[in-house]
Amino acid sequence: MRGAAKIITRIESSMPQKETEVQDFMYNASLNAELFRRNVVVELVNTEMNEELLKRVPYRKFNDLSVVYRWIYDVGSNGQSGILVTNELAKQYSMSETDLYENALKNTKRLFPIEIESMREFTERILGAIYPSGMVSLTQEDMGPIDGMWILSNIVHINGATVLLYPEVLDEVVKLADSELLLLPSSRHEIIAVSVEALKMTGQKTEEVEKMVHEINMEHVPLGEQLSNEVYLYGDTREVTLANPFR
Repeated sequence: MRGAAKIITRIESSMPQKETEVQDFMYNASLNAELFRRNVVVELVNTEMNEELLKRVPYRKFNDLSVVYRWIYDVGSNGQSGILVTNELAKQYSMSETDLYENALKNTKRLFPIEIESMREFTERILGAIYPSGMVSLTQEDMGPIDGMWILSNIVHINGATVLLYPEVLDEVVKLADSELLLLPSSRHEIIAVSVEALKMTGQKTEEVEKMVHEINMEHVPLGEQLSNEVYLYGDTREVTLANPFR
């Protein structure tokens, strides 16, 4: 995992870091509730870092994070445009927080399909872009524990950390790993899944991984892109929990 820290850092420089902005938006009176309902998506934010924001929007807690909602009105090559759903906007369209969550969970997966990429595939793709003249082939010795790691996001790599909300997707990775997973919040845009069994083989402890996540956040991830310094666990319970809840 120590060697993997450099690759995880490289992810931050190669993934888009465009934050969806709250646009000055004139509400169209003809916008019907069904259109609104079909284009609401979920986002994950750090609860402690967004205390003021959470006072004016519908949300639900998720470990040290909170699920908030955004209405998307455009998706293009440069990212997505939308507005944060405030309490007033939810009231305007008669949607409770439960309504928002149920619809947004389905919409997010439909509008932004989830992408699972092994760290090996990612590394070979990046090296292939750097050295396009030759075929890159990495040995087991080259990769080390990286073969037990996956990058989880969506096809646009924006707000892809919402993959944490989909047990069926995490179940797929559990099957690939044949192991419980440690889930590292690389940023708001992606999650790094690590096989617990592969981690054990390195002799590294969860506390060391948490320290690595914190250091990468502090040194390489812009504040607005940071999700959490925590590390999460996913396994037989099919629930995402804090890997070290007593820290």
